[in-house]
Amino acid sequence: MTGRRRPGGMSKTSQRFAKVTQPNGTELTVPQAKDVGTFIYVGDGVQYPKFPTVTLLLDGHHLTEGTIFELEEMRPGHGMGETISVQVAYVRLQVSLFPGKYGQLKRHIYCDPVIPNDEKSDAFAETFGLGDSQ
Repeated sequence: MTGRRRPGGMSKTSQRFAKVTQPNGTELTVPQAKDVGTFIYVGDGVQYPKFPTVTLLLDGHHLTEGTIFELEEMRPGHGMGETISVQVAYVRLQVSLFPGKYGQLKRHIYCDPVIPNDEKSDAFAETFGLGDSQ
């Protein structure tokens, strides 16, 4: 191959911006963004991180307050395969507006870790002296 390559998004066949024709005939360029995004933050019940733990490119409308679900670690070197149960503490919706009245729905979901039932049972038994006495 001869010549210098163009950086990504700069070729004739790719577009960095969507082009939309307005009703008055003018053409409007709109930044390409997914129309929805779900941002999951896992905190400790008091404080939440500044950046999301997970970003999903879909609307997590089924993740409502009180919902319990599992997060599975899939990054090599970070405990791959481990799961953590979390419960949705609260949900915040945000709409980002772009030129031409186009927008993106952002669903920010703040979660707290859930103690598994077997650990709760052990703590309960230990507190009230119901465990195995040796």
